[in-house]
Amino acid sequence: KDSELEKHIRADWYGLHDDYVYFPNTDSGRSQEIPFRSIFLELSGCKTLEECFKKYLQPEVLSVENGLRDENGIKQLTHKGLRFKSLPRIMACTLKRFHMDYRFMRRLKLHDKVYFPPTIDLSPFVGTTDSDKPQEGSLKYDLYALLIHRGSATGGHYFAYIKNVEDGKWYCFDDNHVTEIAQADVEKFMEHPDVTLAKEKEAQRKRKEHIAATKRAMGITQGDNGVPPPPGGGGRLFIFG
Repeated sequence: KDSELEKHIRADWYGLHDDYVYFPNTDSGRSQEIPFRSIFLELSGCKTLEECFKKYLQPEVLSVENGLRDENGIKQLTHKGLRFKSLPRIMACTLKRFHMDYRFMRRLKLHDKVYFPPTIDLSPFVGTTDSDKPQEGSLKYDLYALLIHRGSATGGHYFAYIKNVEDGKWYCFDDNHVTEIAQADVEKFMEHPDVTLAKEKEAQRKRKEHIAATKRAMGITQGDNGVPPPPGGGGRLFIFG
């Protein structure tokens, strides 16, 4: 019999997967429930955490030739995937930033930025069949911790950003050093990639305008090919090195 502590741990940290196989040509299939404590999300091609969840739940489609056999032993076109039956109170997600390049036999790290919203509603991802009952209670999650890896696929250092739920402030935990994170930095790591890209483009535009204004102030003009004309109206130049 589970102790009260074990019950709390299971309720707080464990959710339930529905590992299913579906045969669309015969509208049949099978499934089994599997508990999970954390999930590993693909991030390649994803800009937001919601997109990572959609990719995670996207079923694998197997042709008839490579498909599984139904209850009659006949190979079928197969959809194989996962569904969420229930979610834990504390949701732990890991982005799969490390992968193996089998062509060159080396480990690589993906540096794609993924948007973490301050609050995310996961109810659209739970229960996708008519027989599934909606999970009771709110499925809106507040972001309160990030574990960050700085470095490459061959080495690096881990540190964490953790939110104090009492005062709402964020702190950086780096080995035995704990420091408060400025609000501007908090907003930066929660920033949507499209917003970051727009800011970078705007910064580039301002840099170009600044360079152009500086050249005008110095009396520098550009040739047709974007290169300043040589002094003296176009004579030959010698470069000694």
